[in-house]
Amino acid sequence: MKLQNRLLFLGALVATSLVACNNTQPAPEPDNHVNVFILSGQSNMEGSTTYVSASGDQWLRNAFEKLNQDYSLDLDITPFEDADGNITKNAPGIPEVLTSYYGFYPPNGASSAHASNAEDKLAGKFMPTNVAMGSQERFMGPEIGMSMVLKAHATEENPIYFIKCAFSGSGFRNSAPNWGHNSTFNGYNKDNNLYETYFAPFVNNNLKYIEEELGKVPVIKGFLWHQGESDSGSNTYKDDLGSLVERFRDEYAEYAVDGDGQNIAFVDGYIYDGPRSPYGANTDLTVNKQKDLLAQEKDNNFVINTSYMHEDGQEKMQLNINPDRGDVEGGVDNYHYKTYDCVRLGMAYANVILDNNLLD
Repeated sequence: MKLQNRLLFLGALVATSLVACNNTQPAPEPDNHVNVFILSGQSNMEGSTTYVSASGDQWLRNAFEKLNQDYSLDLDITPFEDADGNITKNAPGIPEVLTSYYGFYPPNGASSAHASNAEDKLAGKFMPTNVAMGSQERFMGPEIGMSMVLKAHATEENPIYFIKCAFSGSGFRNSAPNWGHNSTFNGYNKDNNLYETYFAPFVNNNLKYIEEELGKVPVIKGFLWHQGESDSGSNTYKDDLGSLVERFRDEYAEYAVDGDGQNIAFVDGYIYDGPRSPYGANTDLTVNKQKDLLAQEKDNNFVINTSYMHEDGQEKMQLNINPDRGDVEGGVDNYHYKTYDCVRLGMAYANVILDNNLLD
């Protein structure tokens, strides 16, 4: 499976994604194989964007309206008032895209994990994709934007599966735990490594569930990543991340198309490089440029260009603005995307999937 390698720009992606949301093409005929995507990285993938304020401000609904999309009655935007004035809570989610999630902030340890399976967190549990699948109950990640696009290409009987395992504040060059698996990494400890201790067991448990409990054959079509802030300034980021990606492809080759791990697409995303970035100029000069280089190495490596600095006339991505400063689109701090741009980020990932026929 050869995919054309391209540097993808967010504005065009979202424009195409908006069309995809209303795509009426029939979903593929159900069979015993199901499409699986692995979502990982740090906080913007784990989900650190508020979708509703503590006082009930409907930031996600506002984002949908700004994107000219009808907000979904499937999503629990609490408190939610429907067209008849009824208040709805605990909406069912998007059943065409099922998500099992696990993550935590490493300095606080696994005891703080937020997971879809409250009783056995590492075991996982697939649920219709919904809000509150982030690091806190009022938080969400890019799975919302992704699901809003991809649901038109699946059915409840033959859904798409997301396995999301991401860790806020994590990196390759952190003190343990980190993503490295090589003795040259500072603080490396095999027994306290995010990949070996949490990520791989969680992914394995969910794949096993699909196989043994659902009687389906999981096919991993993509490894989606959003991380790099903690490694800002590192001149080895491309090698560190590239090593992780190849390890994943090697170890999960049996779940890839034709049993070849190189057929698992890798989709990365820029980290924020705008004027409000707490990481400064090093973000653009190092990490994002190295993400570009990694995307150029193989035909099925991709990177979404969400740079604040690109000059293609498209709307720029922005970090959250604290709600006490009057941002009506949602915000927590200046480390995480605001509600509107978190949805756009998810749409961009989904569009890479569609543009490159990763659902076929």
